[in-house]
Amino acid sequence: MTNNEEHGALHLIGWYGSEGHGYAIPLFGQTEGANTLLIARCSDSGDHRGTIADFEPVGVSEYALLPSHRAKSLAVGDPWHDVFVWNSVGYAGTPDVLWRELEEHHREIAELAPISFLDLALNADREEVPELCRLAFDFVQSRFDDGMARRWRRQFLRQWFETEVRREQMGYSFDEESYRSVALGENRGGGLTAVLPNVITRRMIDVGTLSDVSARLVDLGKALGAEVTPLGEAMPASVVSEPNAAQKGAQNESQEESVYDHTETVVVAIGRRARAITTRLRQSLKTPWTLADLEKDGEVPIGSVGGRREARLDQVAVSGSTIMLVVDEDDFEGSESLRFFRHLRERVNAGALVILVPALPVSHPSRILEQKQKGTWARVARSCHAVLDTAIARSPFWWGSPKRSFDRRIADVVAVCDAVCRSPQLREALRVHGGHGPPSVLAVGLLEWGEAYRYGGASGAVPLGSEATWTSEDDKAGDDATLFSLRVNAADTGFGGGEVIAEIRRNIPRFGEFADAIVAHAFARSRGRRRVLISPPHEDLRVPDGISRELAFPRHCRGFRVQTRTGDSVKLAVVGEKPTLDAVTAANGAAWQIARYTDMETIARIRQLGSGGGTLPDEIDLGTIRSSPINRHVATRGVDQRDIYRFSKSVFKEWIGKLPQAKRGEAKKAARPMRSATQPPDEPDGDFVVARGYLERRGDPAAEKLAELLRHERRYSPERRAFKRKADLRRCWTVPSEGFRRYALVDGSIPVIVLELRMGEVPVEDLFAVDGDEAVPALFRSRVFRIWAGATLPNTSSWMARFSVTSTFGGFPIVEPFKILGQDGGLTALVAAGASPGLRALVHEVDWQIEQRLAGSDSSNWKTAYVSGSTGRPMEQLDEMILNWYGLPKNATSIAILRRLQELNAMLP
Repeated sequence: MTNNEEHGALHLIGWYGSEGHGYAIPLFGQTEGANTLLIARCSDSGDHRGTIADFEPVGVSEYALLPSHRAKSLAVGDPWHDVFVWNSVGYAGTPDVLWRELEEHHREIAELAPISFLDLALNADREEVPELCRLAFDFVQSRFDDGMARRWRRQFLRQWFETEVRREQMGYSFDEESYRSVALGENRGGGLTAVLPNVITRRMIDVGTLSDVSARLVDLGKALGAEVTPLGEAMPASVVSEPNAAQKGAQNESQEESVYDHTETVVVAIGRRARAITTRLRQSLKTPWTLADLEKDGEVPIGSVGGRREARLDQVAVSGSTIMLVVDEDDFEGSESLRFFRHLRERVNAGALVILVPALPVSHPSRILEQKQKGTWARVARSCHAVLDTAIARSPFWWGSPKRSFDRRIADVVAVCDAVCRSPQLREALRVHGGHGPPSVLAVGLLEWGEAYRYGGASGAVPLGSEATWTSEDDKAGDDATLFSLRVNAADTGFGGGEVIAEIRRNIPRFGEFADAIVAHAFARSRGRRRVLISPPHEDLRVPDGISRELAFPRHCRGFRVQTRTGDSVKLAVVGEKPTLDAVTAANGAAWQIARYTDMETIARIRQLGSGGGTLPDEIDLGTIRSSPINRHVATRGVDQRDIYRFSKSVFKEWIGKLPQAKRGEAKKAARPMRSATQPPDEPDGDFVVARGYLERRGDPAAEKLAELLRHERRYSPERRAFKRKADLRRCWTVPSEGFRRYALVDGSIPVIVLELRMGEVPVEDLFAVDGDEAVPALFRSRVFRIWAGATLPNTSSWMARFSVTSTFGGFPIVEPFKILGQDGGLTALVAAGASPGLRALVHEVDWQIEQRLAGSDSSNWKTAYVSGSTGRPMEQLDEMILNWYGLPKNATSIAILRRLQELNAMLP
């Protein structure tokens, strides 16, 4: 079943990925108010004049909606539609339509966004293209330099060239590897020469399109100020896949040769975290590779991606091979690996390139990336040519997608490293600077054009800085920490547009300079700016010994005096590890604040503090958290949407209307109204869902009738597949016992949002279901749970924050009068047995306040209204009552509350 068969015609309803102007990513939904969002895939990648080939779901937390009159109904096979944003208003349509709709803004767009405007003009086939080419090139040149402008021009032409080649295949499509080989080489005189694979060249000659594409390429290059060697059907030698000797010489001079050549890569996973990362590598590496795993006897069987063993490490081909050791330092025994390291040393001596890849610990810096390795790590490091700086994966200066999970980010770093390690120049430099002593650090990045200058103020520093390595100058000759630097066209490595950057650096600790940039960047973000301040509002201070003694990595620590918005000053320690509660307590006692550098929200929040103010960091290390099975059972994650079929209320009514009266009651029990965290609480007409198993029932007329309707809507396919979370589906489908109500907690939301579900509603996976009485909203809205939930919220860079069933709920200690009771069907309920009669009255008063705020708010910001309504005197009285039950005074600090919860957690069964 294709996505089109599942979704049918969809509405283009909004966009995401734009900061006020330029192209954005179109979002689609079944209706204009859809909760499930999708993106379209184009028939030819990057072709604004292509057609829609498919739809696929996407998870985004922040997006904008088109005005209702601009929403469009589109299906597979329809012309591709873009969203172009100008002055935060979205315009949707084909290039011709967009050009006309933006006509009154043409002069302004040409001045402020000439690159996006040029792209639009090209695809609308406008006569203004030559003039816009000049404006776009001058725009890049004036804001950066001549070298950057030339590199942008070359990449812009290459992308246009590839798109034209795709269009001219007359219905024939080559594999993506062939299209990625379309390139433009820069000659000694600054001109450009097109490079095409032989298979594409022969095809274009056969269908007679080579000369036309060549002429258009020459004309566009001329408009951009570049001389492009024309392609001719009589001179196919100029378009073969291998460059000639003159081109190779020019490429060597410019250090922008293709690095996507034939080398063997072996990835060895050592430890649990390492295996998790190499699993992600299956989706990230662009070239053939081999996965292996370290056995207990120190041997490394080399297996294919499917796991079939083929050879051992001592049988790996040496010439041109790269061995990447992905190592979990917390799950590694050097004594079991001596035989392995003998084999590895033999491979190094025979010419293999070996890169040590730290599988980063989640809560603290990598010991492998420490300046002075000792014992086992010294022996490991001396067997390698460089240590890959995977710490960039958790840096705020991360160069990849901000929505990637932590392990996916590390896998992306390894994938880019795999590509650049195919460069003969980099391989030679690594051999010169590594493999015979303390290893250097290899830093890599994949940057879109212009992104290298996003963070750097006047200096334009490339954002490759991490907790392990940092260079403050873009001019590498001015920084003796950089031993070698290479930039290559990302398209030459198979990664699309922009540049791939690789630097070999001395392992010199510069956490202080890195922290300086972090604080400046956090403050710039709090002001709504993308660039850091050149003179950030802070000064360096020495961190007190009392704080340093509580740190496992005291060298990863920097102290600042920060000027707050109120004009006061706050002393802040920025550290490289998650601070423990003892470290937070020590900082509080010394009148300091403490935060990990990844905790950007806390660092930015510190600017809001006045004199004597304090804040508990969002990222905190509570050590080992006990998890009670009974407490874990109190909350159930909403159903996985892959375990249900979803349909509109109109389909539900049509279905019920076609059933005999006797069958309607049973059908209404099978189909339930759905509840999602994206729906306002008072939304009357949500979607309905049925469990997948219901439609698979044989001989049931009601189920067969619904399956027929959903097939017509292209929402159902009869294929059988395993349930994703069958236990959660069963619990959410089972109604609470008599006397209990079902509530839903919005997953990851702090302050916590608790909604009462209507009878029979089924929550989906962005909610947690909790049964009980007034105890549920009282306890889970309380300050006590809010602090625990914030401290146990797992670190995630994915599209939404998620509570942990094990830590957030299983580890939260529940004290009397709150109790967990069993229900029918294996469910549990949270109740307030024997609580003060005032508890119910206070909960109802808070509910009334929330309802009042929601009634006066717009549906798009209902969560803000909810949080606002859950403050005030009734909630304060409720908090005082609950704090007392936890043995805490009403004025207890956040640190005191968390300390008490930590003590109670240690007593859980």
